[in-house]
Amino acid sequence: MLSDTRIRLLPFIVAAALVLTACGALNPRASSEADRRRSDDLPEAELREYSTVMEAVQALRSGWLRERTPLRLSPRSGTGTEPANPVWVYWDGTRLGDPSYLTRISTSEVSRVMHYDARAASVRWGVGHENGVIYLVPAVGSVGPVFR
Repeated sequence: MLSDTRIRLLPFIVAAALVLTACGALNPRASSEADRRRSDDLPEAELREYSTVMEAVQALRSGWLRERTPLRLSPRSGTGTEPANPVWVYWDGTRLGDPSYLTRISTSEVSRVMHYDARAASVRWGVGHENGVIYLVPAVGSVGPVFR
């Protein structure tokens, strides 16, 4: 008799275990994706607290400015090594240059700042983006970056 009771309860126990496992597995994954999205994005509301884009990035996402690749060998330089490409800054699809441009762009001209890691930047813009990209989305009505 005891074995008949166990056999009848087995499907319910397995179903309960699957439901609990699924619930536990979904929540951490969803929250980590949301955290990742936030860490690669600076929306307009957060930018408005600062006067330049560089101030906002340094205060809120300083990791975006860190170069992650070491020196690379180059036959063009006299010492045999040269620094890897910097973190590139793009304005609405056009490359402006290195992060020093961020010090001259007012946050009022930008609606959003996004970060692309090296892999995503290389897929979108090609080779030479070993340290990623900081991409500036212009504010509505903005004709171009206003350099301070």
